[in-house]
Amino acid sequence: MAVQFLNGLSSYFTFSSTSFAVESQNRGYAAESALKSDVPSSTSSILLQKIQIWDQTTSDWKDKPLSFKVVDGADSSAKVVAYTRKDASHPFKDHIWVEFRSEPLAELIKPYFPNETGLMGLNPGIDARRIYNRRKVLRTVVETDGAAETPDDAQKQPVEDLKTLLDYVDKAFEDVTMKLKAAHDGGTCVEWNMLWAIFADTDFVETPDSLSAQPIAFRLQEWTYNAEEPTFEVHGKHLQWTGRRYVHGRISRQYERFDGARSLHEIGVKPLTEERRHELSSRGKLYIQRAGDAQHLYYRAHIIRQEFNPMGGCPVAMKEPAEGRVMVDVMSHRRMNPNFDFWDQEDILDDGSKRSDWRTSLNEDDPEIHLLPPTLGGWSFAAKQWGHLLVEHLSPIPFAADSFEHLVIPEESKEMIKSLVEAQAGSGGATLMNDLVPGKGTGSVFLLHGNPADDMVFVDVGNDSNDTGTGKTLTAEAIADHLRLPLYTVSCCEFGTEVPFVEMKLKHILEITSLWKAVVLIDEADIFLEARSTDLARNAVVGVFLRMLEYHSGIVIMTTNRVHTLDQAFKSRISLALKYHDLDLTSRKILWEKFLGRAGAVIQGRNGGVDNFTFSLSDIESLAAKETNGRVIKHLVRTSQALAFRRKEPLSPAHIAQVWKMIETFENDLNNS
Repeated sequence: MAVQFLNGLSSYFTFSSTSFAVESQNRGYAAESALKSDVPSSTSSILLQKIQIWDQTTSDWKDKPLSFKVVDGADSSAKVVAYTRKDASHPFKDHIWVEFRSEPLAELIKPYFPNETGLMGLNPGIDARRIYNRRKVLRTVVETDGAAETPDDAQKQPVEDLKTLLDYVDKAFEDVTMKLKAAHDGGTCVEWNMLWAIFADTDFVETPDSLSAQPIAFRLQEWTYNAEEPTFEVHGKHLQWTGRRYVHGRISRQYERFDGARSLHEIGVKPLTEERRHELSSRGKLYIQRAGDAQHLYYRAHIIRQEFNPMGGCPVAMKEPAEGRVMVDVMSHRRMNPNFDFWDQEDILDDGSKRSDWRTSLNEDDPEIHLLPPTLGGWSFAAKQWGHLLVEHLSPIPFAADSFEHLVIPEESKEMIKSLVEAQAGSGGATLMNDLVPGKGTGSVFLLHGNPADDMVFVDVGNDSNDTGTGKTLTAEAIADHLRLPLYTVSCCEFGTEVPFVEMKLKHILEITSLWKAVVLIDEADIFLEARSTDLARNAVVGVFLRMLEYHSGIVIMTTNRVHTLDQAFKSRISLALKYHDLDLTSRKILWEKFLGRAGAVIQGRNGGVDNFTFSLSDIESLAAKETNGRVIKHLVRTSQALAFRRKEPLSPAHIAQVWKMIETFENDLNNS
């Protein structure tokens, strides 16, 4: 293939035959005969051609002696020697190795191959395939530097040598170029031993994220064929927020050997297109908005967490529903999940990064913004899990600005709660006095107690409330919404009974909520509040809780239905205790009006509705006359609303009556059983 071309080359090179790794599995070359036929008749063209064979005993390449005489002095005159390397055991390792004997030429191309260790030694060299992949950039060097005026020919000579080398590479890889064009025209399907060639003239690669399966981009550093697996490996760097700064993270992908041709989509790696780069840059802008300090946001997607693979190997990604409020906090996510943290304590990667390379912020026009990943670490309050959150599904929280106005409790209680929590949160510049001991007694502790069957005293106006009827819990939500702070809810059953575990769990919760300035709600806190007795284990749990509560600086809300069993030591630590009484007629009437209004019901007139699908005030009074709790009222209205939807009718008193009759029947059966 290259006889005529090689005969026309300048005397600067010693070339091999054209046996390439990409072709070695499909057809072989009689390397030595090809070399011999390429030897020019004129001694003005110095063509010393060499073949190297892989020696398994020494694990190194060895020259193979040729059976014909070469021109004397050719070896010493060559500026570049191109070795055809062949491995009988692993044909896909066959390649052409270009060795530079011209130091100016080697120095000229080094900046364009920063990760090529072969160019750093005493005998600098490089795989010819890598030159092929960068040939367009190197052509630009030839055109730019070759046209520049220089004081003497010595500075132009390396550029001319590079041009001759590129001419050789273009000719030698003609078959590869034709195959790539055919693959592109036919839908970009490639063979496994051609994967290296898809990275021609590209610095960036696209691949699915290992956690979210969303597309990500990284800067290509190197590719290699691993003979032991065998696999094709790609290595590069992407950009990521560590919780303190932006750093370059390592990324690798392995692709097992396959037969025939596959599409790049099926393989999972391909050059980054300009269109995809624009998409990833837009996502990167969202990423930098959410990175930085911890942020309280709303999330509309699954949380993605890592779990150890029981079969060994890389961790597996698990998804859980997590729509609701979240905290985006990469540093806390790392601290709470150290087994999956791939940075060290100082966030320095083992890639030669220096402090001067660290960036604590990025601009939206940063040239690397498309290298940011699709997720940030954080906590889901709905799923109660740490994990990775998709930045495209994060948005500001629609806080209920009038949350306190919907609390159906005495006005003096509302005022007392608001004044205490606002002062605790530092609203209006208020500063409460502290304990004589620094760091002690600086928090506020609320105790909400009453019967859960009789304490529904709140209409949940927020769209993301998951509460099913406890007024105490919804009071906590009202406090958090009023302050625009996170609400961290934990039930006593999540702590267990073992003292070390209880202490560790409490420590983590109080530590992280202090960092977030979150309101802590400990629901059904009886295990912590009950008076100490002869049960040493329970006494220890109460003691641990008392000690940690004493030094917590935020707002803690506890609920209990057994206030009569309260340990005496808690009395002095409670800032405010509120009792939730049974609903009276007025409270029930307010709740009926609010729930029906939220369900879209029409309330008109004093003694009768305008039609059968409206509620009169007398209807509301009749409903409120029946003793029940807020939980029942809420579910009764929701069920009636569903019945109206099914019948394609407006919500009416008839729907309420039908559902209530079913509830009363159930209660009668339950009481008589």
